[in-house]
Amino acid sequence: MHNKVFIAVLSLFVAIDVGLCYLALTITPLKLKRNVFTFQYGEEISTNVSDYVTANDSILKSVTLNIKDVSTNVGIYNASVSYFDKTYPFEIHVIDTIKPKASLKKVQWHIVVGEEINAKDLVENVEDFSSTTIYFLDGETKERSESVSYIQEGSYIERIIVEDAHGNQSAALR
Repeated sequence: MHNKVFIAVLSLFVAIDVGLCYLALTITPLKLKRNVFTFQYGEEISTNVSDYVTANDSILKSVTLNIKDVSTNVGIYNASVSYFDKTYPFEIHVIDTIKPKASLKKVQWHIVVGEEINAKDLVENVEDFSSTTIYFLDGETKERSESVSYIQEGSYIERIIVEDAHGNQSAALR
């Protein structure tokens, strides 16, 4: 009887040890915070492992971040973190959704009849990380023009738009 109790208790401890070993080997000590990380164009892409992975400090010291194929240009890039021999892939999306900011040099212009005036000459302080195009936008026809000229004297209200290479447009400048 004494031996049966001893064997039962010993079997219980062996079963618990096997279970704990299984959990220790199958539980991942780190977890990606998400599968897709998004950055704005012009924003610095983080090289800090803890921005991508949830883990304790001792594990973070052993995690390697691989962002060698990631560019700061707009696009979708593959990246990964490695911990020992296991790689955890994720994507980095670089997007541009920020409208350009600009201001007019002055609000009212006096030009000579027949003189051509370029939209880019009327704008100053354009703020955007990508290249921009500046044009006049006809409110009725939605026609774009980089320059205008007038054949009759009068007062004209023009809408000037600053558009970046990714299609973001500023509010109409008038």
